[in-house]
Amino acid sequence: MPTVSARRHESLVYLNEDDPLSKRMILQTALRLFAERGIHAVTVRDIAKDAGYTNPALFKYFDSKDSLVLFLFEHCYADLCRKLESGAPQTLQFAKRLRGIVEVFLNQLDEDPASILFVQEHLRELWPRVSRKVRAHSIVALIRKTLEAGRAEGAVGQDSDLDLLGVAVIGTLAQFARLAYFGEFKKPVIGYAPEIVKILRGLTTQ
Repeated sequence: MPTVSARRHESLVYLNEDDPLSKRMILQTALRLFAERGIHAVTVRDIAKDAGYTNPALFKYFDSKDSLVLFLFEHCYADLCRKLESGAPQTLQFAKRLRGIVEVFLNQLDEDPASILFVQEHLRELWPRVSRKVRAHSIVALIRKTLEAGRAEGAVGQDSDLDLLGVAVIGTLAQFARLAYFGEFKKPVIGYAPEIVKILRGLTTQ
């Protein structure tokens, strides 16, 4: 019988310890496959086989692969956004907020890398379909507000285009996550936080 990874699964927002083992295995397996291959390259049979179950086991919990995809995306995105908001409260100065965003992102990448890769690789396709509750909290909006606060402090260049700076911040973190997921960085990802913050500060103060 397959077993759920012992790696802090209780902290993963899309898993409920009261759920049957089969459901937890299916969710973890589906997320990993979606992250690595993309949602369109993964079939229900792929998920069931890798999880150690049969197709009917998946359909016991989800009407379709599509409903499974949306369930995972909403939970992963909302959880990341909530953690970023908590790690970069508006009461902090810009430098500390930016560092908080980077550190939270890297900690999440260390704890559940598949969720980070899955969200960023499928954001354009799945974001229009999420619920109003999820759409009420946007990572793009959080970055924008952080940059606006930085400009008000004088920590962000007055002539800089904040939309482009937001793209630069998000793009830097996203590309780092891709490379880290596939093993391009050898030390724990949180160890790169100071250098990433330094790079982002350089971009935002020009």
